[in-house]
Amino acid sequence: MLTVFCGEDTVKSRLHYNEARNNYIKQGYRINDIVASEIEEILKWQGDNLSLFNEKQLFFSDHVNKHIVRKRGKKSSSPTKTYEDNLKEIASKKNIELIDWEEKSARDIKIGDYATIHESKLSESIFKLLESCSPGSKQLFITNLMNLSSFTEEQFIYIMLTRHIRSLILATEKVLPKGMFAWQAAKLSSQAQKWKKNSLVQLYEALCRLDLTIKTGTNPYGILKSLDILACHYL
Repeated sequence: MLTVFCGEDTVKSRLHYNEARNNYIKQGYRINDIVASEIEEILKWQGDNLSLFNEKQLFFSDHVNKHIVRKRGKKSSSPTKTYEDNLKEIASKKNIELIDWEEKSARDIKIGDYATIHESKLSESIFKLLESCSPGSKQLFITNLMNLSSFTEEQFIYIMLTRHIRSLILATEKVLPKGMFAWQAAKLSSQAQKWKKNSLVQLYEALCRLDLTIKTGTNPYGILKSLDILACHYL
């Protein structure tokens, strides 16, 4: 069996991943951590320890998806077993479960056809916040920030906002994220046009400094109040 926890809401997906781990521990299962690049070792271990596989064996990993390479063209007459072949074999076994965590949305995961997917999607509130991050929208941004913070971790809000500002900077250079839908690209480009590039860069640098002060314990305000202050200055 193959189970994947994923989604753009990486904080929530990681929480669900850890909850699954803790639930199995409470049920008395032994947890085996394995590096994503070495998942073929699961099958080798099974071959060497057949008696141990009478009971369900659990393996936890992350970022399995990035190790899958699909080549186009004619298949070899004597193909070598690929990483994905090993994944599919693990997915087909009832007495093995590989539980994976991905920092991607379900649509970007290659193993969705043979894995059980648990996706944590972003709430509409986070999109409202990001879309309101434009010059002249200070009050709307702060209102959205306060509403979102009532049910969302401050650290997650900071991460999403920082990523969005970085994307806006790239959009000013006509560089858009791969895999983005046309309507999303148009919306991002439109928002970027409302900004002066220098102001975006300065805001991004301020967010990076905020991250440093939070990590070093030198920020007297906390994340939420600091974002409020930055909004007052830049919006």
